[in-house]
Amino acid sequence: MKKRIALLLALALAICALSLHALADSALLSQNGIELRALNYEISSTDPPFLQLYVYASNDTDTKTWISAKNATVNGVPVKSAGVTLDPYTEYGDGNQDIMFMTTDEDTAVSGAAISNPRQIEMDLVAMNSDTYEHLFEKHVSLDVLNLGDSNPAPSGGNDSYVPDTGNTAPAYTPASYDFKTLKQGSKGQAVRDLQQRLTDLYYLNDKVDGSFGRNTCTAVRSFCEQNGLPIGSQATPEMQELLYSSSAKYYVEPYLPLMIAGSYIVETPLDLGLENGFLEVELVNRSPDTAIRGYVLSFYQTDMYGNRINLSPNGGELYHFEMEMMKYIEPGHYLNAKDAYPYVINKFYSTYAVYVGVKTVVMENGDVRDIDLDDVTYFECCVAN
Repeated sequence: MKKRIALLLALALAICALSLHALADSALLSQNGIELRALNYEISSTDPPFLQLYVYASNDTDTKTWISAKNATVNGVPVKSAGVTLDPYTEYGDGNQDIMFMTTDEDTAVSGAAISNPRQIEMDLVAMNSDTYEHLFEKHVSLDVLNLGDSNPAPSGGNDSYVPDTGNTAPAYTPASYDFKTLKQGSKGQAVRDLQQRLTDLYYLNDKVDGSFGRNTCTAVRSFCEQNGLPIGSQATPEMQELLYSSSAKYYVEPYLPLMIAGSYIVETPLDLGLENGFLEVELVNRSPDTAIRGYVLSFYQTDMYGNRINLSPNGGELYHFEMEMMKYIEPGHYLNAKDAYPYVINKFYSTYAVYVGVKTVVMENGDVRDIDLDDVTYFECCVAN
């Protein structure tokens, strides 16, 4: 009998040890009132794939903090990674649930293979004050992914920041009225409330459902149109609403570069012979409903009336485009008006007919730098005043 009891106790202790090991591995960070714990993960079906690591985040301080994931590797292979932002004393009680994304590095094939079959994640977690950029602390963590179990859908609760896979459609939604009328900025009432609720359910909008059509709702409408194959605009047309409430409406999927050029463009100063300085004003919008942007790089080039690119080098060398870095903070789902941004000084030539501008790089609030090749930049034609 004593031997049986001793055996059962030993077995119980072994089971407890295994459970504690799994919990210890899932605890990424617990320091200075900040807690970050891994819950589960999911692999996208895209090519190349990306890994979504679902985490529990808690911030019991007075400071909005972001946790950057630096020097991340999966199975020892370097990958690009994004951290999370932690608001103090969140409205969700003890904390909220979020996602850390990991994508392929320069060697896409190798890092893609590691992401598709993750076993071990290594990274340096760096905590910083979101307002002052003050370095708070950092810690190297090692996560045994297999202890998290098989990949599952997003955990419930928290801030519902989970983004479904590309192409997933939502169940139909029944608004208060099917008498769809065009809604635009300044519109108010139940129709706007239904619109906001549906956009929130589809993850396009992260704002109050108050029945008042504001700029954040404009951004959400624009993103919905873009991702659902409709003409891109900030007004909710009857056609847009009909698709929005149907079972064909797609969930929001954050683009790699969430910053978008969205406003009027003005290049002032007359086109005289020789070199002139122009002032270009660009309105930008952060399409991400969850993550702020704190910097970006714009790429510019000019063409003559025949569409030929103009050599912008005053020394005669080949330079057909130039880039400009800006450190401007743009809230999730918000616009950066031309009047709020610095005007961009453009060197114009006598043959300048149009100026083109595109977003090349975005620095997210968590420190993640998202950059694309110059050949992949989408350019927008700007008006040149004669």
